[in-house]
Amino acid sequence: MKRLNVAIPTPFHSDEGLNVEGFEAIVAYQKQNGIESLLISGSTGEQHSLSIGERIGDH
Repeated sequence: MKRLNVAIPTPFHSDEGLNVEGFEAIVAYQKQNGIESLLISGSTGEQHSLSIGERIGDH
């Protein structure tokens, strides 16, 4: 069985804050479709747009 690694987008609100609910929905969708490995905050370099608190989950 092949294991896929999928880079997922990071959703933001219009005020540029992290959209946690949207992120959880994206992860749930991937899981429901058999994806077991995700690359977080790396699809378009958005990791640089996150605050340190957002990066460690203290949003």
